[in-house]
Amino acid sequence: MSRQGIVTLPPLGVDLAISRRCARAATPARERSLQVMTWLADEKILLGVVGLFWLNAQLQPQRKEVRHEANRMLLSVAIAGLLPDVFSRKPETTDRALVHGPRHGSRALSC
Repeated sequence: MSRQGIVTLPPLGVDLAISRRCARAATPARERSLQVMTWLADEKILLGVVGLFWLNAQLQPQRKEVRHEANRMLLSVAIAGLLPDVFSRKPETTDRALVHGPRHGSRALSC
């Protein structure tokens, strides 16, 4: 099932150029090395870790500044996790529009 974001933006020329460069640079060895970073940067993982920090800050006798920073951190991660869904370009992203066939993980490749 495809989803469409609230705002649909066509890819810019620079987006297409970066996607082409990433597609050319993608190799299985690079993909494997970047898989862990991609996994750790997942918004669900970050939200879980920050949620645990927030819960600890609320339950422990911490200073007020620590609780305030935990609140700010949780809100920031939640907003950062939601923004890509609002501005998503689904079902076809820039790299999927350019690369047909094996993608070699070009979505996860950071150039």
